[in-house]
Amino acid sequence: MTINLADNNPRISYTVNAGVTQTTFDVPFEFFDLADLNVYVDDIEKTATTHYTIASGGSGSKGVINLTVTGATGNSTVVLTRDIALERTTDFQTSGPFAVASLNTELDRFTAIAADLNDKAGRGLQLSDFDSVVSLAIPSLALRANKYLAFDSSGNATATAGTADVTPISTAMGSVVGGATLDIAKTALLSGTNISLNTANTITTLNSNGDLTLTPNGTGTVVVSTDLDVDNININGNTISSTDTNGNITLDPNGTGSVAITSANLVLTSGNGIDFSATADSSGTAASEVFDDYEEGSFTPTWSSGLTSISYTSQVGRYVKIGTFVYCQIFLNASSATKASSQVKIGGLPFTSADVTGSEGSAVCATTAGGFNIGDNGVCLAIEKNTTEIVFSSQSGAAFVGNDLATQTASMQFTATYIAA
Repeated sequence: MTINLADNNPRISYTVNAGVTQTTFDVPFEFFDLADLNVYVDDIEKTATTHYTIASGGSGSKGVINLTVTGATGNSTVVLTRDIALERTTDFQTSGPFAVASLNTELDRFTAIAADLNDKAGRGLQLSDFDSVVSLAIPSLALRANKYLAFDSSGNATATAGTADVTPISTAMGSVVGGATLDIAKTALLSGTNISLNTANTITTLNSNGDLTLTPNGTGTVVVSTDLDVDNININGNTISSTDTNGNITLDPNGTGSVAITSANLVLTSGNGIDFSATADSSGTAASEVFDDYEEGSFTPTWSSGLTSISYTSQVGRYVKIGTFVYCQIFLNASSATKASSQVKIGGLPFTSADVTGSEGSAVCATTAGGFNIGDNGVCLAIEKNTTEIVFSSQSGAAFVGNDLATQTASMQFTATYIAA
């Protein structure tokens, strides 16, 4: 057979689309046996007989190989090349019949080997025909270790650490490749942009009014594995704090937006609250404009004085505390009790009243159920300073005692308001 030199390219590349399975591939160049073929799938060399076999052809002709490839995401590339061993397989006799067929096979092999070598040479670093005579021999191992392959002013191959007099592939990258240190290279890389990356590990915008935007690709996120410091703000885990000893942290929505907490609660540590000092003050003297407490719950009220030997059927107390202001609802009912000569008092209030003269609280009896006549002697209910009790008094100021009650087992309801300590 003959080999057409114009059709003797010992290389072919195929694309297998993603998800598509292909089981055979044409070999469009002559080969002699399976060992003559190199097969690569996505840059990985495959093994003869293990991954691929000859389906047809060979022995000096074109053919087909069996190879199963399923296209990966983004498609797969299959490359077939020929690489015939450089050897002579036939030794002709010095006399006798001339083995023309064997000679043809040998000549075909040599022609194919020449094409293989030409293919490899064409993929290597080489000079143009019209170029000057220079040396492309690379420096020795010791001289080229951890260096760049470059070319000196005469065009000869050399090894360099990346000095400024070396021209890289792109002149625009000269200051980056030629940077003596990594920090210099980083600064050079960002030169001409509005971004600065200095040796203090700081990224800044050079535009006085410019924004610095971190935009992940696709559905990714901007991940900071350690603390994130922004001006005087430090973000560590779930904590946002100010690095300025007396600095404020301001949440300022854009335009008419709001600061929204869509789930969970806003937690303030004890002694801190919401400061309303930015709003207008009253005509009086403001003692505090910090809303630092809110609480609601229940407590157990008692007849703490005026009655003895009490058997309760109901002791219900509920309260709401806003700042230092306390509002209570009380319901008391006894199945049996003994009147006493001591002043009637309701105990068990949830907070001690403020120890401030003139800030005493008061209570109102909503219903007495016959326990006493609200109009009798003008009964008054007061919460004195530094106490957890409601005391009963007559309008004249005399103590209202247990014996003054018409019925000691009446169900009674009260509301009370006072300032807590």
